[in-house]
Amino acid sequence: MTLNKPKEKKHATIGNPTINAVIKSLFRFATEKQALDRINQIKDYFVASKKALPAEIAAPNAAVLWIRGYEITETEAEKGYTGNYALIAYKIIDNKFTLEAKKLEVDIKLHPQRKRPKRRHPDWGNPILRSIKKGRVFEYIDDAAAELRRLHEQFPEVSIPGDVTLFLMIYEKGTSKADKGVHKYKFEVKAKPEGGFIIDYKLNVRPKKPEPKRAPAAWDEAGEKQPQGHFAAMVELKRRKKKRTMPVIKPSGGE
Repeated sequence: MTLNKPKEKKHATIGNPTINAVIKSLFRFATEKQALDRINQIKDYFVASKKALPAEIAAPNAAVLWIRGYEITETEAEKGYTGNYALIAYKIIDNKFTLEAKKLEVDIKLHPQRKRPKRRHPDWGNPILRSIKKGRVFEYIDDAAAELRRLHEQFPEVSIPGDVTLFLMIYEKGTSKADKGVHKYKFEVKAKPEGGFIIDYKLNVRPKKPEPKRAPAAWDEAGEKQPQGHFAAMVELKRRKKKRTMPVIKPSGGE
């Protein structure tokens, strides 16, 4: 039985019969060519590693696959591993050729699939936030609003939902220690001029209140008179003019 080349390659899983036979070293081939042909079929059917790993260079007649559910330790599970990389090559058992898998220790950052550890605050790596940041366009307003509701349901303790808005606290690494930490954001569904809807976002920061303007002191600490401001000067000028133009009233009676 051979693997038919699919239109789109799939990730290997331990539940796949071929992968299961490889992991348990169940294959038996009479010739080396048969073993290599099956390795090439595996390469054509499953997604190979996208990054060049040392094992691929050392073993050109082998396949390097990420296999979901493969040899996950308890520590790896806690870190979010959902599978591991394996080097698939042939070996001889009882004068027969078989295929075997050897686990490769690869940092989780290079894994195609992994669980995101549960956190109180999301970061911009969250799938919904990532799509919002890329400017995802929604055909209907209800679809955009549903994304905000999903975010609230994922992080109910650090978000406040609205009809088409969401206030959410997001953890950011920042470019400096001052920027690092949790920041408040406001998300809002907005219509695009050409049609459709996007989710706009901005920092939810209260504007600082302007400091009240103080009238300049008329006298400085040394007792020297200070120049008046424009408004104070105009008031003083009007007061002086009024004083000069007031009529002098003579007392009545007498000569």
